[in-house]
Amino acid sequence: MTDKAEIRRIVKREKAANETRLPQWSAEITSRLEASPRFRAARVVMVYAALPDEVETRGLLARWAGEKTMVLPVVRGDSLVLKTFRGFGAMEKGAFGIEEPTGEPFTAYETIDLALVPGVAFDRSGNRLGRGRGYYDRFFASEALRRVYKIGVCFDFQKFPKIPVSPWDIPMDEII
Repeated sequence: MTDKAEIRRIVKREKAANETRLPQWSAEITSRLEASPRFRAARVVMVYAALPDEVETRGLLARWAGEKTMVLPVVRGDSLVLKTFRGFGAMEKGAFGIEEPTGEPFTAYETIDLALVPGVAFDRSGNRLGRGRGYYDRFFASEALRRVYKIGVCFDFQKFPKIPVSPWDIPMDEII
């Protein structure tokens, strides 16, 4: 098994080598997401605002915000809170340069049907390697969010047979 630091190096190298292909691959991945029965049935979807090296979500947000409640994570200290996406004009740069919605926190966690979760790498068992700060693991550890169906979103080169896990890591239910 490769260690976390080595996996992060491998993925970073692959992203750099495939930089021009990432937009097309993002479009293909979001098409697969949109066609999935889980996404189609979901009324409230937790989506992330993508960093430049992640599977892009702007198109997904633009296409579905009128039909579904789309909520995005906002970093507050060591935690994530959710806010409802109300359009790109109601976004501002937050922690780590990530676009975040403005407005009141979304607290109806029990209504979230589906969460789309970015990661550095994923394995066949649904384990996720993040960027190392543990925001998503702490967030999904709450009792109110354990039942949410979680889809890890990544490029093919981010899939590994096995990645190292810690007891507090929260696995995904599916990887696309």
